[in-house]
Amino acid sequence: MDQRIKIALAVLGFFCIIMLYAAEIPYFNRYFSFVKFLGFSLVFGLLVGGLAAWKLGAKIADPYDRMRLSVGLVVAGLLFGPLVFSLLNRHLDPWGTQLENVEFVEIEERYSSRYGLPDTDEIPEPNASHLYFYRNSELTRIVFNKKLDLGDVDRGDLIGLNVRKGLFGMEWVKSVRSPNGGLDVI
Repeated sequence: MDQRIKIALAVLGFFCIIMLYAAEIPYFNRYFSFVKFLGFSLVFGLLVGGLAAWKLGAKIADPYDRMRLSVGLVVAGLLFGPLVFSLLNRHLDPWGTQLENVEFVEIEERYSSRYGLPDTDEIPEPNASHLYFYRNSELTRIVFNKKLDLGDVDRGDLIGLNVRKGLFGMEWVKSVRSPNGGLDVI
């Protein structure tokens, strides 16, 4: 295969991974414990990178080249561990969705953009929602990249969360159900 084709495929693969990461990041905010998710995903990435370094490094005789490969694979495992962990946790989930009732506290609507606030004097329309609720007597926040409309919900009312357990046991919120039993808001 021509060297230019290999380079072009590597660049294309790199941009595909960046796009996949950008599409997965909004789901990171839907895990009940982001700190726990990040810790487990980094350990997962470290183990996968270390295992790949051990397997592939055994075939290389030069110790300097083996060290470069090992460090590169471990760093790549740490960088892409959260992405792979979240994708596997969400998409290979063998358990079904469970409806969990939680005590509603507040919805905080915000405007978010990669490019900052617009230059106009108008106040931008909110496009993200921070949902606060009590779950197991603990105040929890879940972020949705959409505006949530739960109707007339007051503080202390029960709302439903469609919770998935995930392949690795990391629970995440798939959608929110309004108190009147209407459609799920994703």
